[in-house]
Amino acid sequence: MTPQPSAKPAGRTGSEPARHSIRIEMEDGRLRYTGARGEDATVIKVRRGDTVIWQSDHGNHAVLFKSKTPFHDVGFHGHRGNPSMEAKVIGVNDEYHYAVTVVPDDGKPVVDDPVIIVNDGD
Repeated sequence: MTPQPSAKPAGRTGSEPARHSIRIEMEDGRLRYTGARGEDATVIKVRRGDTVIWQSDHGNHAVLFKSKTPFHDVGFHGHRGNPSMEAKVIGVNDEYHYAVTVVPDDGKPVVDDPVIIVNDGD
């Protein structure tokens, strides 16, 4: 079952850009994503001008967009406990699939494939 994006991005007030802070958690060898208010962030809905950061306390992490990216850059990374560089959404309305890799202390990378949806129409 594909998770549904949250109805309204965290931090959205009117037409002001929102800041999406995505925590990458590891549970039973799988990755899980939560937003600033604890909501499921496996699929996040953003608008152009919003910013996104990723952070994991479980190990160094990398985010790499596959065939296209909603940001200027195609990849972001951070060290354990530190956020990635802030990424500003510049992409057009579409779904953007990306890979997340977290390398915990045991050195065995855990990989997952979440989604960002850019939708300026809501």
